[in-house]
Amino acid sequence: MNMRGFVILPLMGPSTVWLYRRLGVMVLIADETVVDISELGRNLGVGGVGRNSPIVRSLGRLEAFGAASWNGQIYAVRRALAPVSARQLARLPEIARAVHRDAVRRGEHCVPAPA
Repeated sequence: MNMRGFVILPLMGPSTVWLYRRLGVMVLIADETVVDISELGRNLGVGGVGRNSPIVRSLGRLEAFGAASWNGQIYAVRRALAPVSARQLARLPEIARAVHRDAVRRGEHCVPAPA
């Protein structure tokens, strides 16, 4: 597992990380695209689109982490995540904090682009 997996996965959760990666590929291919949320959920193995469905919760988590935003018509996805905050670091397991500290010491970006 790479550094991103150690740091981002425990914060966002696996469904949200996979969603971000999938949307990141779509953003790299075309600046704009229309996405069928139900199909996207099925492709990620998280099913339907009800208000409390896993895909809808994952979209909400992307917004909560600042990785995406919804203005009522357009769901915009950032091409890169913001650095991990001190509050987020405090929530991580010790091994993830150690991996993060080591990456910072080496001068690596802690959250590169999704693809």
